[in-house]
Amino acid sequence: MHAHGFMGLFYGLTEWIMKLSVINILWSIINIPIFLILLLMALSPSNSAVAFLAIPFAFLLPLLFFPSTTAVFGMVRDWLLKKENGSLVKGYWLHLKNNYKPSSLSGVILTFIWFVWGIDYFYLRSFHDILGIVLFFIGILLFAFTMIFFCLYVHYHMGMKELFKHTFFVTVGSPYTLLGTLIMNSIVIFLSTRFLFLIPFFTMSICAFLTFYLFYRFSLRVTNKET
Repeated sequence: MHAHGFMGLFYGLTEWIMKLSVINILWSIINIPIFLILLLMALSPSNSAVAFLAIPFAFLLPLLFFPSTTAVFGMVRDWLLKKENGSLVKGYWLHLKNNYKPSSLSGVILTFIWFVWGIDYFYLRSFHDILGIVLFFIGILLFAFTMIFFCLYVHYHMGMKELFKHTFFVTVGSPYTLLGTLIMNSIVIFLSTRFLFLIPFFTMSICAFLTFYLFYRFSLRVTNKET
């Protein structure tokens, strides 16, 4: 009985490792052009070169990053709600295909918001230390906002305006979800900077899983209060 329980636990663990790694690898393959641009930006000798590379980077985010990341969150939602798709590759492709246009549109909006923040942060922080700190914390909140936006997008059927409005309310109205999202993702990102192999195999899928898990618990609490 003990051996059966151990083997069951081992099988469940390996199954989750496979799920998370396969989806993350698919996500990584789609975002290879973005990774290459980021590498070139990191190796660029001047700010003007970075600014030049930022143009194709901004162009590719709505086309590749946001649709592929939305598909990761969609797969994670299916797993947590026990809506299995059979083939992992087929399930991921269906999420990517069915949500490509609206997720790209939301990606355009979020990319614009992020670039406004990025320009403000990298150019205004040199004028005043306190301003730099304020913009840094705004960036942290914007990261949580973006991750929670993915959760709402795949979990509810809403118009774009409603999605952004409800994402804002969840971000500022649920300290537990906000702090949990920031802490969990920070741990995963920190470990990924120390163990780089995590990035192509696990980083995004684990971040999506943890974020949606926290969000789903929050949505269940809200639903129970309303009934």
